[in-house]
Amino acid sequence: MAAIFRPSANLAATLSLLGIAALFVAGVGWWWVWPRTDYMRHTRWPVDQPVPFSHEHHVAGLGIDCRFCHTSVEVSSTAGMPPTYTCMTCHSQIWTNAGLLAPVRQSLADNKPIVWNRVTDLPDYVFFNHSIHIAKGVGCSSCHGQVDRMPLTYKAKSLTMQFCLNCHSNPGPNLRPKDQIYNTQWRRTAETPSPATLMAEYHVQRRNASAARLRRGAPLLAPALQPLYRRRHAHLETFGRLASRRARLDGDDNASPQVARIGPRHPSPP
Repeated sequence: MAAIFRPSANLAATLSLLGIAALFVAGVGWWWVWPRTDYMRHTRWPVDQPVPFSHEHHVAGLGIDCRFCHTSVEVSSTAGMPPTYTCMTCHSQIWTNAGLLAPVRQSLADNKPIVWNRVTDLPDYVFFNHSIHIAKGVGCSSCHGQVDRMPLTYKAKSLTMQFCLNCHSNPGPNLRPKDQIYNTQWRRTAETPSPATLMAEYHVQRRNASAARLRRGAPLLAPALQPLYRRRHAHLETFGRLASRRARLDGDDNASPQVARIGPRHPSPP
């Protein structure tokens, strides 16, 4: 009886199976790698803004301190956005007719705040407090990168859960002296206090040490405290979600330009 398939069919079947396996491996690899790319995390992609504000010019070139614009960074969970009046403090005297600054002048004339596009966007379940990190010696550039080298602002760090855990599990190396918190060019030198010294100065405890003390008392306290912990976690989660949403509200169209606004989440990079 003659063969139904030619000998070349074996080669075709083998290549087909290898192709299917390769597609499966490539699909799994894509599923794993794609969410971790800079494109998906919006890292190092400048975000279009109504005014092309240059931190490089204002911070590195003119030496303006971060707190001149972000006035609430030391006392609030949010760093704060500069009102139009802050911009016009200088630009009522210099670059008064620059076309790039037309939205700033229009904001002042219409008594409406500028709506800036969000650069650093965290999930709704994350509540980040700027003031406590500043108070404990974490510098701006630790999370925001070298902003003074950005002609256009972009997200410099991934800000994933692992990024936060890497610091919280060993905070010492990420702390700096108080007078260097706003210095984006700061680097640890031989004269810099050791991480242990800075942790003691800022009263920062190691996460592992706190966890060890909790484990020692856990057998007796855990059954009684579990309901309390569950309620506390639920309250914190709700508070963080509401605070995050409130920070993204567009606000009233008739709001004063003394309060700048953050627009909705920025679109994907082009």
